[in-house]
Amino acid sequence: MSRASSVHSTLKGSGLRNRSLIALFLGLLMGAAAGLFLGTPAGRAFEESAGLRWLFTLRGPLPAPEDVVVVHIDRAAAARLGLPPKARNWRRYLYGCLVERLTRAGAALIVFDMGFYGPSGDAARYGPVRDLCTAPTGPGRDDAVFADALRRSGRVVLLQHVLRERLSGLRPVLVREHIRSPLPPLATAALAQAPWPLPKDSDRVSYYMPYARLAGELLATLPVVSLHAMWLQGLKDLPDLWERAGLAQQDTLTTLYRTAREQGDLGPLLAFVRAHIQAQPGRLDRLRGALSGADGLRGDDLSLLHAVLRLPAREHRLYLNYYGPAGSLPMIPIDAVLGAASVEGLGLQGKAVFVGVAELGAADQQDGFYTVYTRDDGVDLSGVEIAATAFANLVHDQALHPISGLTGVAITLIVGVLAATLACLLPGSHVGDALLGLGALYLALAQLLFAEAVWVPVAIPLLETVIALPLGLLFQFLVARREREAFDRAIRFYIPGKEAERIVHDGCPSQVPCLVYGTCLMTDVQGFTTLSEQTDPLTLATLSNEYFGLLGEQIAAQGGQMLEIAGDGMTCIWAAAQRDRGLLRMRACRAAIRVLAAVGEFNRRHPDTPFPTRIGLHAGWLAEGNIGGGGHLVYGLVGDIANTASRVEGLNKYLGTWLLATDEVVQGLDALVTRRVGAFILKGKERALSVYEILGDEETAVTKTQRDLCRLFDQALQAFDAGRWAQAGEGFQAILSRYPGDGPSAYYLALCKEYAATPGHAPIVRLNAK
Repeated sequence: MSRASSVHSTLKGSGLRNRSLIALFLGLLMGAAAGLFLGTPAGRAFEESAGLRWLFTLRGPLPAPEDVVVVHIDRAAAARLGLPPKARNWRRYLYGCLVERLTRAGAALIVFDMGFYGPSGDAARYGPVRDLCTAPTGPGRDDAVFADALRRSGRVVLLQHVLRERLSGLRPVLVREHIRSPLPPLATAALAQAPWPLPKDSDRVSYYMPYARLAGELLATLPVVSLHAMWLQGLKDLPDLWERAGLAQQDTLTTLYRTAREQGDLGPLLAFVRAHIQAQPGRLDRLRGALSGADGLRGDDLSLLHAVLRLPAREHRLYLNYYGPAGSLPMIPIDAVLGAASVEGLGLQGKAVFVGVAELGAADQQDGFYTVYTRDDGVDLSGVEIAATAFANLVHDQALHPISGLTGVAITLIVGVLAATLACLLPGSHVGDALLGLGALYLALAQLLFAEAVWVPVAIPLLETVIALPLGLLFQFLVARREREAFDRAIRFYIPGKEAERIVHDGCPSQVPCLVYGTCLMTDVQGFTTLSEQTDPLTLATLSNEYFGLLGEQIAAQGGQMLEIAGDGMTCIWAAAQRDRGLLRMRACRAAIRVLAAVGEFNRRHPDTPFPTRIGLHAGWLAEGNIGGGGHLVYGLVGDIANTASRVEGLNKYLGTWLLATDEVVQGLDALVTRRVGAFILKGKERALSVYEILGDEETAVTKTQRDLCRLFDQALQAFDAGRWAQAGEGFQAILSRYPGDGPSAYYLALCKEYAATPGHAPIVRLNAK
């Protein structure tokens, strides 16, 4: 079966040359599809909801920055102060008191994530506030006290509220936005004010807009304005820095800077700086150069200016690099500030303080947002914590930096190709482990980058490795089935179909021959040796292929199996497990008749290189299967039947016939037209066989002349069998007179003359040669 193994190896080798290309194509296709999906809103939402959460979970909480503190208001603090649970019902002078204490504590910046729009609350009915600060007297004095505290502090940023009004009756639904500022006395007294619109287009807060287009304007949001405010608090010589950088419109910048510091209106200054840099991005480098040579700046001032220069100069998403779940930032309850005996002990010197509502121990929060760090008990991060996180990210350059869209597509292509290659080329039992390893390696690399605030997509590439598993297994199944079918087709050129099927399905040949009753057909080309000497090898090979192709068609049409082609000869069999399958014997005879007809057509097409063919048939029990050893097997027949069929085929040379069969083959087949040509003991045999020439069947036209010849030959042969040599010789002579080309008559006529001259011969002819 080495030939079968060779065929299989060849097919598999040629398949591997194409499988790599197919795997590459599938990987590129999968990677491109993943890249396109990554670029869609649905893909980004999937990556944010799944991939980003995985990265935060694997990384765990980060150490919180020490220069950002949250003073939080919750129901517990309100109860300790004897105040209403909702901060909007508190009297506003308390916030003035809070600002004074935070300022005395040395806070560099105070940011309120609270709206001060309506009248001050009335906390008197909830009981007196302990002696925290002196309450003003007279109506409307609360706002004046608060405004005075804001003005004297000079470092407070207030929140602007964004109102969104749905315009009913319109399709599509339109939304009108309004910016609601704090009460005028408060807005004027504060250093700055800014909106804090968190995104509404996803189920969780993963990013914010440093600049948001609201009510038709592009406005800096609360973290950006807070950064600028803290920068202005620390940096006193921005106009000089601008001049040293050689930037234009020095007078305009100076005026806007003075206005920002005196009136607390940072908007025009921020818009000017932003537009100036956006018009010519190279000005950023000039500012950095001037900054590096600036004198008299503290380290904190330099880092803040660097943070300001890092701000995007356009509308852009900034992804939040959360430090952990609720309460991860330094948190101080408001009552601890208002009731502190000494504010210096609060440790707020030089820090940015964010003030807002934050419930750390209750799921029914007044102000909570679903994030990647929403706790299992339902506690979300509050808006003030998110604002403080965004501010800290800006100051310390810790905001997440998503890779570009093209880089994301490149990553999905690389992962797709690697996953498809592993899934398509590795053995099926190893594919799962390989893809799991690829996913784990990619996740580890992504986590290393995430630790440096670089966010690469995770969910979609890992999804590629998951999809690659069934895709690769399906591909391997289809390839294996195709190779199996190709191997099955190829091996059938070498061995019979049933044995080929056994090898294909079982993976190995059977080494136990099968005992069957079969009809064996042998062919041989007359004068092939001479033809080989006279014909060049390529032409002879082409003719042989055409010749055996014609013979194979006839054999296959009658359900036979071509077992072997050796030189100019062919061995075929019709076999069954039980004896005397008349149908199989009839099919073998029909195949032999049609083989002679096909040979005749072949010889007419090639008159200069004919293949005159002799055929012999015999039937009986034989062993069919693989014979051999030492790692080499040959499929064939074992038994006397094949040898006898070969001897019968050789008998044609003596009788001048083309198709002979034994009595075992033709007995009981009434549809055949035959003539008995005698009893013979073939070379190497001891038992005589009755041999018949097959002239045709029910579908073959047998002429009256042939039938008359058969009748006359039978009469003469009966005389020969009776040992009447003279009478038999006269009969054969008479046949030859009428049919000069009849080979059997000529053969027997010669025997009659020989036997008559030397008495003692039996009517059974013994042949001593093939």
